[in-house]
Amino acid sequence: MKKCKRCGKDIPESKLNNSICSECQFKEPDIQYGKMQYIIPIAIILIISVILLSSGSNSNTNSQKSVSQAEAIQACKSYIADQFGRSKNIMRHKNVKFIDGFSVEIYYTRTSDNSVWRNICRIKNDKIIWAGLFSDGQGRWRYEDEEPVKNYLLN
Repeated sequence: MKKCKRCGKDIPESKLNNSICSECQFKEPDIQYGKMQYIIPIAIILIISVILLSSGSNSNTNSQKSVSQAEAIQACKSYIADQFGRSKNIMRHKNVKFIDGFSVEIYYTRTSDNSVWRNICRIKNDKIIWAGLFSDGQGRWRYEDEEPVKNYLLN
């Protein structure tokens, strides 16, 4: 049922085409639908929200686990080797963790002075980044060196 916005009275279907509300005699009444006019848009918004939220959570789960642990280790070795201009064959790993993406500690020994260099590599949402590891803690994440993990999966 439709209503006049001015007086709020129900307007019979036969009177909708008139330009004057038969109840309050308001000229060119601002006619609206009752409370039902809000249900359809709200239902559409809710359905779209549910679809977007469910597809978003599936894509995050798939992207976080898009590589296996073995692939994450090999990708991190290749990535760190590339960042420091070293051979991936000298890269070693330890402390592999999966918390919101893979984190792998990569270390190598520089042959010129036998110093050990430690880094951490993180794979999350199909991106790979690194940070230095020092005796007093972890350095900052090097977001400027972030790359797609697919670049290092086959190396």
